[in-house]
Amino acid sequence: MKVLLIYPPFLNKRVSSDDVASVPIGLYHVAAVLRDAGRDAQVANWHSPNLDMIKAVETVESFGPAVVGFSIVNGNRFGALDMAAMLKERNPNLTIVLGGIGATFLWEHFLTHFPQVDYAVVGEGEEAMASLVKCLEIGDTRGIAEIPGVASRVDGAPVLTEQKGYIKDIDALPRPSRFYKFQHLSLSRGCPHNCTFCGSPKFWGRTMRFHSADYFVRQLHTLAKSGEKFFYVSDDTFTLKKDLVITVCKEIIAAGLDISWNAISRVDRVDEDILYWMRKAGCIQISYGVESGCETTRDMLNKNMSTQDILRAFELTAHFGILSRAYFIYGCQGEGPEVLQANLDLMDAIQPLGAVFYILDMFPGTKLYEEYLQKNNLRDDIWLERVEDIMYWETDPALTQELIEETGDALRNHFYRNLPDYVYSLQLENHPDLTLEHGDFFSRLGMTFTAGDYANDSRIPNASGVAEFLFEKALTFAQDPRAYLGLGLLRQKSGQFEKALGILEKALELFPNNEQIRLCLGTNLMNLGAFGQALKHFESMPHLPGAAKYAEQCRACIAGSYR
Repeated sequence: MKVLLIYPPFLNKRVSSDDVASVPIGLYHVAAVLRDAGRDAQVANWHSPNLDMIKAVETVESFGPAVVGFSIVNGNRFGALDMAAMLKERNPNLTIVLGGIGATFLWEHFLTHFPQVDYAVVGEGEEAMASLVKCLEIGDTRGIAEIPGVASRVDGAPVLTEQKGYIKDIDALPRPSRFYKFQHLSLSRGCPHNCTFCGSPKFWGRTMRFHSADYFVRQLHTLAKSGEKFFYVSDDTFTLKKDLVITVCKEIIAAGLDISWNAISRVDRVDEDILYWMRKAGCIQISYGVESGCETTRDMLNKNMSTQDILRAFELTAHFGILSRAYFIYGCQGEGPEVLQANLDLMDAIQPLGAVFYILDMFPGTKLYEEYLQKNNLRDDIWLERVEDIMYWETDPALTQELIEETGDALRNHFYRNLPDYVYSLQLENHPDLTLEHGDFFSRLGMTFTAGDYANDSRIPNASGVAEFLFEKALTFAQDPRAYLGLGLLRQKSGQFEKALGILEKALELFPNNEQIRLCLGTNLMNLGAFGQALKHFESMPHLPGAAKYAEQCRACIAGSYR
């Protein structure tokens, strides 16, 4: 039986789609269970609001699945519902299944209002989906009503078969990396904390289960062999089990995996040991949910962390050459000038090198949402409206759209304007075993100011000067190829081709196999009119994008025919 699992499009366009662009790792686990049982299960990442629905439907039909499953979070539910309706209209015999956190909390809503939905998988989906597909394959419709965690209709009314609990040994699940390529993966399931804005406590029951280090590193090894070199570790708190994380890091190093990765943690769950091993194993960024500089706001969100914990975590993370990123939430109860100032003060104290600012919103399954329904005597049918979420400020008479917009602008402007000062204040641990990593940290950060997220943001003063500082700082720790390349590009951009030549020639002596340095040197020689020398560099790497074009230009210039 063919099964297609889809991560459907969201309603709203985003300035950055980083927070929604990746398929949830759970969908790959469900697909892997189906593949392991002999089904032809494929995964489609169609999250973009710009998705051409007609072409997507035609793609589904060309694959010819008997079952189409959609992984739902709140913001993409209508992407799934719209596509499901189109598919059902063209093929009424197709079975449509919804799963994920959105289906878990709104299964009754979906089965009540949307006839194109046949079933919903509630909670952890691997066993329930596998059993559902098996019953559908053999035509056992009665058996479906007995599958724990599957919601269906009985006499037209939504009914959920009681869930039997969580999978105890998650290592027993087949590794998705055997069948699929992806960049997001997790070491654990669940979260012991109870933040009021998060659906995890209700979805996972505040329980924790962990993969073994062997399972996790095998996943990384398989994916790295397939060509993936960068990963997002998407656990809510990756560092929750210190000994396990250090074992993972040591096994990554022992396996010789040349990878980089980002992680998420809590400020009260990191220390010197864990940060050292994470950096040695390739971790380059840790995101922390600090949420607010106002303790009253943090208490309202039930964050249970102290300002001292926040300060310590950011200081330690920077010391070990890991980029620290802060999540802030604004638009909360009591928002105003004092809360804003507390946020700005905390930002200056922790000096994050990355920051994300979210407006507090409410989703099904969260404590904030449940309180909102009770207070206003509302039901889940509010989600019949085509919106992704409900902003908290819209429900609080003391808050206005103008205040929220001004607060967001103030937070973002403050971060970007002060980012150079945060960079200049960096103090890394003087550890002889981390010199290469420190060089990598500074050069990698430098590139964000020349070719990355910070390169073209007018709010950042003297971005090129910050980049130059970072590249030069990198070279005080190690002969870092990215630092040489960055300095060469800066000199080229400013028209200092002779200075760029010296930097790039030295870099190529140190790193003769680095094609990006060779390409940059070639273009610099072209700017100096040395087309013959440049041509030799380009001809040595005809497979590299751009090299063939530059080689042709050099030949034309040598022949005197280039225009």
